[in-house]
Amino acid sequence: MRRTLSKIWSTALLFCTFIMIAAFQNCGGQATHNQAELASNSGSIVVNGIVQKSTLDGCQYLITSIDNSTGSVQQFIPQEMDPSLLKEGNQVSITGTIATDTVNECMAGPVIQVQEASLVSN
Repeated sequence: MRRTLSKIWSTALLFCTFIMIAAFQNCGGQATHNQAELASNSGSIVVNGIVQKSTLDGCQYLITSIDNSTGSVQQFIPQEMDPSLLKEGNQVSITGTIATDTVNECMAGPVIQVQEASLVSN
């Protein structure tokens, strides 16, 4: 009896491990890839997105943007952005660079060093 239970638990553990690996590759891998592409871009980028108040530790606001070519959602952590634009629901246009030399405890997306920002609508 004990041997049978041990085999069942071993099989279940092995099965769960494969499920977790597959889920990690499908969820985490794509976001990391998008952020790596952005970080490798040494020039300025333009982000059009919506300001969202964050509930994550280390973040006050996030800029959420949808990539029209892929349909993927990307979040950015704005750095040195005009505080008057950081109101929940504001649609903003940001020109900036991805800060590859900055560490942020929020980890919701790449940090964007804002060079210019404007309100599109509120």
